Amino acid sequence: MLIKRITVVDGHVPDVTTFSGLCDMMMLGNVCELGVLMQRRFYEGGNISEDDIEECRMARWRYRQFQTWFQSEHVLVVNGKCYEPMAAFRRSLVEFTAGVCRHKYKFNDKVPHHKNFTGSNLLQVFAKFLKLEYPEMLEAWKDVGRQRKGLVFYWNGPRFEVRLRSALGDKTGVLDEFEDDSNRVGDAAGGSSDGCEVEGPNSEARKVSDGGMKRKRATTPG
Repeated sequence: MLIKRITVVDGHVPDVTTFSGLCDMMMLGNVCELGVLMQRRFYEGGNISEDDIEECRMARWRYRQFQTWFQSEHVLVVNGKCYEPMAAFRRSLVEFTAGVCRHKYKFNDKVPHHKNFTGSNLLQVFAKFLKLEYPEMLEAWKDVGRQRKGLVFYWNGPRFEVRLRSALGDKTGVLDEFEDDSNRVGDAAGGSSDGCEVEGPNSEARKVSDGGMKRKRATTPG
């Protein structure tokens, strides 16, 4: 079934054409991105079966396929300006991973843990993952991690509206980053520097990477 034909059939499927639905999808997708790195067994030296690892790989691949499709079909609108959805996907992953590390440090000595399951080790593992999979996001992630403000797992960027890309005019520009971002993420593909005006308010290194799945993000994810 083509992904663009999928419709919401029950309340457990996020409607990604809404603000809350897309935020829910990004939250779930971030967990899929990290895969076995979110599992305690990884740090405790437990045996993670090949089936479990493959399931994590497939979940990540599907989320990246979703990103590719969503990027091709939609834009995000904030205060009348259009933004590429990848700006939200990148920002969400950066802040989610930073938030996990911050909370692990906060509760490091307050909950039972394995000697290898420490905030320091988690930080190193996530850094290696980003270096392998999203090297352009590594510095932004470090910057967010240095901030002294509370970090959350859910989307805390500007509220946006999802619009179909086909509804934009030919001269419409789409921005690559949200204007309120102090921690900008580089985009090798580049993009337009002009905003659009929209009318109407409603209108181990290999193991760390779950098997060393390095890939070109400019092409098909996964």
